[in-house]
Amino acid sequence: MAIVKRGKRYGAVVYEQGRHRWVGSYDTQKEAKEAEATALLERSEPGGEVTVSVFESTWLERYPRPKRSTEVHYRQSIKGFIERYGAWRLKDLTRVQMRQWAISSPSSAPTARAMLGDAFRDGLIDANPLAGMRLPSSRGRRDIEALTDEQVHRLIEIAGEVHGEYGQRIYGPMIQLAAYTGLRPGEIHGLRWEDVNLHGETLRVERQYSPKAQAFTTPKNGHARVVYLTPPAAAALRAIPRTTHREVF
Repeated sequence: MAIVKRGKRYGAVVYEQGRHRWVGSYDTQKEAKEAEATALLERSEPGGEVTVSVFESTWLERYPRPKRSTEVHYRQSIKGFIERYGAWRLKDLTRVQMRQWAISSPSSAPTARAMLGDAFRDGLIDANPLAGMRLPSSRGRRDIEALTDEQVHRLIEIAGEVHGEYGQRIYGPMIQLAAYTGLRPGEIHGLRWEDVNLHGETLRVERQYSPKAQAFTTPKNGHARVVYLTPPAAAALRAIPRTTHREVF
């Protein structure tokens, strides 16, 4: 399957039954991709039905997520499901089988549920077999015990012991800032000096660095927020050497 540029138009090609088939040419690349996706879903499959792998191959192109990092996560998370059920027809996935798989693969189940939900919206299955499973849920962060001041200070010392001067100048203040503001690691890496108001003892969180997307994105909930700096957090920022770079770290 491919999208090819021909002059000012875009062509869609799919590979089926050992040969390439020309789908058509279109004014925009988006129209060509939609035609390619439709051709893939309609092409002849064993039993005349769409398989899981065929649906997944164009899933995120037809149902893009708002954030690039979410799409990257979905592409990685769905791999195990495709390895197990890729050759199956969508309509052959039963609720009993899906529940057994979801219990054994709790981290991948939400992604598979989202994909099958979109297959349901496309009318390819009568119901989402992973919907409403009432699976055992994680307690998340409810059992986490916050570090004491002494433990935070010791962690900062260890950063210097392990990483030397760089640990003292950069990692130490990062640890102190995180401990006394609750900022996520990605938010700390996305912090710019223009977001910091040491006189007013606030900072504005407007972006985060996403390792998955390898780019700066909006914060996790999609909204900027203001964080009030406690004295230890403000001290950590004052200790960081100012450079010509916009980023704090």
